[in-house]
Amino acid sequence: MEKFAQFLGREGLVSTGGSQPVKNLRELADKHPDAFMRFRGTIARDFLSAMADYARSLKSTALITATTA
Repeated sequence: MEKFAQFLGREGLVSTGGSQPVKNLRELADKHPDAFMRFRGTIARDFLSAMADYARSLKSTALITATTA
């Protein structure tokens, strides 16, 4: 959630001056749902990239796909 607060700061939606309680960060997500969805897309991309890097460290020809159940 702190990364979300940093994201909001970069977007110019809030001024962040350090660590905040999780309750406050969740309130920010409620107040800025569109920004929260953009942020979630960003962290999903970062997660998939990290997983691909790890898989390729084990096997250089690894194929990584994203599926939903």
